[in-house]
Amino acid sequence: MLSSMKHQLNKLHPEKISFRGTTSTRSIPLILPWVLFTAGLGAPKAVACASCGSGGGDPLILYPNEDLKFYFSLGHQKVEKEVSAASKRDDVYGPKQKTNALLSLGLRLHYDLFTTFTTGLQFNQREGHKGQGVVDPSLLFRYTIVNQTFEKPWYPQIQGVLGYKHAQGTSIHSSKEPDLVDVTSSGYSDIKIGFDVWYGMHDIRGGIAYLRLISLPRKESDGSKNENGLTHRWTATLGYQLSAMFKVTGGLNRQTTEARRYQGSLVDDSEIQDHSAFVNLDFMGYESQSVRLGYVQSALLPTDRLTTQTQSMTLAFLFSL
Repeated sequence: MLSSMKHQLNKLHPEKISFRGTTSTRSIPLILPWVLFTAGLGAPKAVACASCGSGGGDPLILYPNEDLKFYFSLGHQKVEKEVSAASKRDDVYGPKQKTNALLSLGLRLHYDLFTTFTTGLQFNQREGHKGQGVVDPSLLFRYTIVNQTFEKPWYPQIQGVLGYKHAQGTSIHSSKEPDLVDVTSSGYSDIKIGFDVWYGMHDIRGGIAYLRLISLPRKESDGSKNENGLTHRWTATLGYQLSAMFKVTGGLNRQTTEARRYQGSLVDDSEIQDHSAFVNLDFMGYESQSVRLGYVQSALLPTDRLTTQTQSMTLAFLFSL
């Protein structure tokens, strides 16, 4: 009886429930009416992002009752302005329109540990001139240090993050097109490490995350060595469960990159700063299916530098097995 109730609760709210270490059954009489009520309405999973502090940086998240999950998205980005080192908004030099198709696979390795692999294609366009290529594939691991439970509802979920992105796509260093329509990569492989704190036990939920990206040195064809500075990314997220089938999340990102190095020496005026805002609307379908619509606006502040001012829309489909 208890195991079946746990399964029912996880189906309804997989991101909220953790029975790890739970031995008491005194709360069952209080929970049972709620289970019967929501089940009677035929409500699907009322999912809140298990780690929304990522701010959409990671396309795929596994909830406690999911062992295998797929993510597929179509995205379109309009590049409006180039932002110079002096924070001046200039005309776009490279592609003005970017469309991508991403595929991500998530696999649970342990109760507290899962991994995701993401790859995809990108299609660029500038005034009728087109180019395409693969995006940089990435592998990510998330380990849950602290779970949220009914027994300790005010304890947030805390996750550690470790990932790697491989520079596989064409970068500005290897582009063969004068308007860079074949560029789909930064050209740098990097290691990602950080933490994610998320509170989602009630309809109003929120979180913060910090990620540090460590770029690996890049050796050019002439023997010279380029190296990006450390990148720091902070995200603050706030969400609300509108109903059993709809939730909305939004937040702000602050990303800075320290000065890059060329042949071991710092390059002047090469620090990067970007602030962006995002909004996601999730529709929970039946069983293990969901649809997400996302919007991102970058280069929000007049002090942002060496970045691009863009607007992006994404439509994603998620389902678990």
